[in-house]
Amino acid sequence: MNWNDNRDSEEEQLREKALQKNRARQNAAAAFDSVFREDAPFEDFCHIFDECEDPEQVFMSMLYCDRLVSRDFLAKCEKKHLFAIYKFLSNSRRRTSFRLTSQVVWDRQIPDSVRALFWHIVEESHLSSCSSMKYDWELETDAESSAFNRKTAFAERYDSPRGIISPQLEDAIRHDSVALFEINRQLSGKQIGVSLLEHLLKREAGQCFACLLNTNSQKIFKIKSPEEWLFLFCRAVSEKTAVLLVETMEKLLPGIVARVRDPWGNNLLWYARQSQNHWTQHTELMRKLVDLGCDADSRNNFGLSVSLVEANSYERYFHELIERENDE
Repeated sequence: MNWNDNRDSEEEQLREKALQKNRARQNAAAAFDSVFREDAPFEDFCHIFDECEDPEQVFMSMLYCDRLVSRDFLAKCEKKHLFAIYKFLSNSRRRTSFRLTSQVVWDRQIPDSVRALFWHIVEESHLSSCSSMKYDWELETDAESSAFNRKTAFAERYDSPRGIISPQLEDAIRHDSVALFEINRQLSGKQIGVSLLEHLLKREAGQCFACLLNTNSQKIFKIKSPEEWLFLFCRAVSEKTAVLLVETMEKLLPGIVARVRDPWGNNLLWYARQSQNHWTQHTELMRKLVDLGCDADSRNNFGLSVSLVEANSYERYFHELIERENDE
């Protein structure tokens, strides 16, 4: 047998293994469907589940996958079952994932801990969590969420003031030098507008922005309200700059950090969670928000809090299940 024959034989074996695996998944999916179709005892589901090599993949082949997120079924699930359903929804098509996840999160009769776990899918999908959920369930015009997102984020089309800003002013911004910035801004006659302010934030010139807040707050608050600026700081700029500007805003308007809420009841901690800062494991901004009065236990309009969501994360489920397997 030559080398080509060996290769053909190995490829044939791999194909056969793949076919066997696919048949096993289809059979398991049919067995799960039978459980839901016949209203079989939950123990039957558990038996099939324990025999599955990758149940989250099997769920994708089910006809009755919607039943996996029914209120009564979820109430019976152990963490290993919830973990598999979570992975199934995370890897499903976006529309299916969002529809089924919304069904769980919106149902207040499902335990808060379960709803908090599935909330992570909303965040991982880069959706505007509360506003998108509201739109999906109430089937109403999304004008409110669009307007809010537009006001609390950078412009979709960012036009750098390059060419309008003098080289000296640009250099001051690059070094975040307050004295040079103000001298060159006034000499060049550069007015305080949204393009300049966004340019400062994108260039991480937090000291320069803070200076303008302290000396020209009325002009800045005509462009965006203090609350809108705070949401922008927490969701879209670097942690170092965000911490500085949140502190500056709190000194200008004592109590605002603890008080501010978006239209869906989220405080600033939710936006710090959804920013790039959170996913790179930087938590200084969240600690600063808590120090300034942001309550991690405060519930939003969906009855969820940041502390609840943090306590029921995918990572915590994963580590708990791994530790349990090691103990066994």
